[in-house]
Amino acid sequence: MANYKTPGVYIQEISTLPASIAGVETAIPAFIGYTQRATENGDDTKLLFKATRISSLLEYEEIFGGPNNEDISITVADTLDANDLLTDRIITATLTTPSDYKMYYQLQMFYNNGGGACYIMSVGDYTDAVDAPANNSGGLTKGILDLEKVDEPTLLVFPDAHALGDVTAYGAVISASLAHCAKLQDRFTIADVYGTDMTAFRTAIGSDNMKYGAAYYPNLNTVLNFGFNEAVVNVDTHTENGAAATVDNVQGQTLTALSASHPSLYRSILAEIKKLYAELSPCGTIAGIYARVDRERGVWKAPANVGVRSVVGPVTKITHEQQELLNVDASTGKSINALRYLQVKELWFGEHALWLGMTMNGGMYLSAGYISISKNRLKKQQNLWFSNPTMQIPGCEQKR
Repeated sequence: MANYKTPGVYIQEISTLPASIAGVETAIPAFIGYTQRATENGDDTKLLFKATRISSLLEYEEIFGGPNNEDISITVADTLDANDLLTDRIITATLTTPSDYKMYYQLQMFYNNGGGACYIMSVGDYTDAVDAPANNSGGLTKGILDLEKVDEPTLLVFPDAHALGDVTAYGAVISASLAHCAKLQDRFTIADVYGTDMTAFRTAIGSDNMKYGAAYYPNLNTVLNFGFNEAVVNVDTHTENGAAATVDNVQGQTLTALSASHPSLYRSILAEIKKLYAELSPCGTIAGIYARVDRERGVWKAPANVGVRSVVGPVTKITHEQQELLNVDASTGKSINALRYLQVKELWFGEHALWLGMTMNGGMYLSAGYISISKNRLKKQQNLWFSNPTMQIPGCEQKR
């Protein structure tokens, strides 16, 4: 009661309604990995290990740069007639070993599949080896640790983690991410299957906190082209009638030089390079699908049985029998979601689709076995936290 000091009639309004609950976004991924730079105020390293919110690929490029330039090999094989006139030309563009850095391409797939706002946690540049030290002193594991300081992200994605040495190292990163999600109680891990050995992958990720993550298989052949530098890529080999070129030798010339001296050849080489498509793990694509489904249908709708955009197809075709083994493992119960090519008569000729929507413990506990159930629960918890930071929620560690 107020302390009134003069006589009179006073009205004191007392609200009988509970505090309103503020809704929060449910599909804001944090991409933890390596970027070309991490620029703020002209300093290319200032944003390292600082989660930065972006809302478009253009904004990413302004702050973090583009893709790593790949080492593409060009071969030109000419056939000349008796008068040394060109009668045939075969151009071959080859990328033997793509680089380890996939952040930019995964962001492209994220936005192509419906993504919106997200966070970028840059843990190094393209001169750094992909690493995840167990003591959290750098690399991906330090990125996970530092992300605890940021409230808004709801998904964790690791575009470059496949470059780690083996499935054990990859599994340690996913296990650390799951522990992070369980600790904060308001986020979820999107994991890719490392390699093709499901048993090794299921063993490597451990058995704790499985309801806080979902795994996806196989990799995707996308429609994305690799990044390259025209001032660096050159004609490695040029032959005429099977021997070293002598009539019009362009061996060693860069694409930049060819664009001025041999524009027709330059355009032909670019056309061949554009036939090189990136193979990517599904994580960025899946994050975009999560955002699209949450926005168009709601967090209660499972991110499953939906089309996948900007793909040529899955790297591995999965049969119905193989998918049964992915769904539920007889010994561990750990579920893996499949991406398959579907053909539906009278509707469309074919669609690359994401099947199921199960967390990694989907085969063990149905109450938390579906992504939609887990994400809906996390959304409600986060709504309560943001509405009343002092509220104690049974079974949940208090964040603030």
